[in-house]
Amino acid sequence: MIDAEVSDSADRAIDRIGANEDDDRIDAVVCGHDPPAVDAVEFVTALRERHPELPVIVAPAREAPDCAEAALTAGATDVVQAPPSAVSPSVLANRIRQFVRPAGTADESPNGATAAESHPEAASEDAPTDDHISVLSGAVREIRHAEERDVVATVISDAVAAVLDAPGVAVFLFDDRDNLLRPAAMTDEMCEYYGGETVFGPGKPDSITWQVFVTGDSPLFDDLRESEACVNEDTDARSSVFVPFGEHGVVVASTDSVGTFTDRSREVIELLTTTAEATLDRIESAQNLRRRDRRLREQESRLAHLERTVDLVSSIDRALVDAESREDAEAAVLECLVEDGEFDFAWIGGVDARTGELTPREWTDGGGQYLDEVSLVVDDCDEPSCRTARQWQPVAERNVAETLDGDGWERDALASDFHSVLSVPLVYEGVLYGVLSVYANRPGAITEPLVSVLDGVGETTAYAINAVERRRSMLSTDVTELELRIDGADDVLNVVAESVGTTVDCLELQPRPDGSTALRFAAPDVSVESVLSATSGLVAVDSVTHVGGNGAHRFDAVVGGEMVGSVVAASGGVTQTVTADGRSLVATVTVPDSLAVRTFLDRLARRYPDTELLARRERESASMARERFLQRLESSLTDRQLEVLRTAHDQGFFRSPRDATGQDVADALGVSQPTISHHLRAGEGTLFSLLFGDE
Repeated sequence: MIDAEVSDSADRAIDRIGANEDDDRIDAVVCGHDPPAVDAVEFVTALRERHPELPVIVAPAREAPDCAEAALTAGATDVVQAPPSAVSPSVLANRIRQFVRPAGTADESPNGATAAESHPEAASEDAPTDDHISVLSGAVREIRHAEERDVVATVISDAVAAVLDAPGVAVFLFDDRDNLLRPAAMTDEMCEYYGGETVFGPGKPDSITWQVFVTGDSPLFDDLRESEACVNEDTDARSSVFVPFGEHGVVVASTDSVGTFTDRSREVIELLTTTAEATLDRIESAQNLRRRDRRLREQESRLAHLERTVDLVSSIDRALVDAESREDAEAAVLECLVEDGEFDFAWIGGVDARTGELTPREWTDGGGQYLDEVSLVVDDCDEPSCRTARQWQPVAERNVAETLDGDGWERDALASDFHSVLSVPLVYEGVLYGVLSVYANRPGAITEPLVSVLDGVGETTAYAINAVERRRSMLSTDVTELELRIDGADDVLNVVAESVGTTVDCLELQPRPDGSTALRFAAPDVSVESVLSATSGLVAVDSVTHVGGNGAHRFDAVVGGEMVGSVVAASGGVTQTVTADGRSLVATVTVPDSLAVRTFLDRLARRYPDTELLARRERESASMARERFLQRLESSLTDRQLEVLRTAHDQGFFRSPRDATGQDVADALGVSQPTISHHLRAGEGTLFSLLFGDE
């Protein structure tokens, strides 16, 4: 029976405890937690200043994990993890009893009576001795102050073995990762009793140990062999007692004699398990709090890293948009990578087709000596940059020292204080524009998300280089014209030519934003139906339309996937003409002076290895020729002729059907219709003379 006093004021409760008269003293305190009305942490802190030894149990009014850790830190003896309304009075009473120390000696009960006076049945021959009480008291104290589950299990095992004189003792703890009971402390004798089978779970329903954990019962066997559920039929165990402690585990004690244990033996174990349950609740709560804090820190770290990554990618994208040359683009990317602080050195190189070496094109400060020392022959070197150049795949070395071997590149890297390396290919539309490599002065700097991000940066950089080269191709004043034969190309034009039995000429080719290609081609000496039939079964052809023509019919088509023209453009060239005969393609392409012809041919040969250079010519670009043509046209026309032609064009005079008549143009310029007709004929004559030559 426990007498209780209730106080609704923390100050009055502390005053009452302070009185603490011998005939009416307070043995333990239970404090709720429902701020702001009742703050258990503040109460425990104030109570400990006056009564450091008085047991105090905190029972939050609702689930409050923060309160549990703070209350235990402030000096609370125990924390009941569920609201008081959900805790049975007997459980709460047991929690109180285990922490109440006797008023006098170890044999004296809290109200001053001896154990025999309070409980006459305790004077029987199996009553605990003074030594046993000392062992149990010490074990309870150790359990209360334990910080690890295994320590609790060991203390219980040692105490049970000492007090009950049991050779076989085991403490099983529940592992919620795989829902199994595993031994945390076990004597050798108990392991022999179990026959070596000491892990139990749902797959062992006939195990007494597992049944006890599931049901919460505490069976006591005078002879274990007489039980119906025994994992080892040949066990030497006889008298055995099984005691669960909540959701944490089971304690088992056994001897090889019949009838050794009594109800008193079970009570001894229950005393320890009651204390253990409270302690393990506290440990679990603290672990949950630490895990939550760790997760929060990890989430904050990941968020900060994500923000830095987003800023890095954004800065690289802006730099690439502003770049006017390949050199500008590559230098800007490297500068962004080292400015972020994630890396200490970065460089970009390209494979020299003549020597087979990966040659640095751009690099940041702090790594030039490393590039001078290390060998970068692509086929003979395992440096990450060379492996990437061979495989066209990212290569990461998270700790260079782990692969240190002989006189390889690793020694040069470590000598430069490079401990992590990542190399990514610069690939766009099947063309390798180079390799980007970054280095950090600490192991583990290369993470999987970072590999993915840098791989994307490599692709974006390659796209920017391709865009710069295309722009240079269109604006270059001087170009190299190449005539090429490409055998074995599975181009749509080749397929159509083979099907209809004639050559097919590509007249126009224009890449579209969705990745497809719009082209106009001509097929001479064949019927329209044969061409439409040849293209109808081709998956790559989205649409084909006949657009006319005399002798050589012309068609407009939209083709998905790869074509020779698109590969030429991705390699840095501009397609001028393409003729297909069903076996090979003959293409005329132009390459700007800014791009080496050998580099262009190497890129093209990666997709079409059977490419033959038929002719090479140096000439002005088409864009420059057009500009000079316009200059000659404007200088050949009078101001009035140019004005009449431009006005007629703007009003739709040359459209079919016409949007304006000659009279409409005359009215717009305020002149007569015959005058307009005269100027139009004169302007048209000058234009056609320049286009086709003087008759």
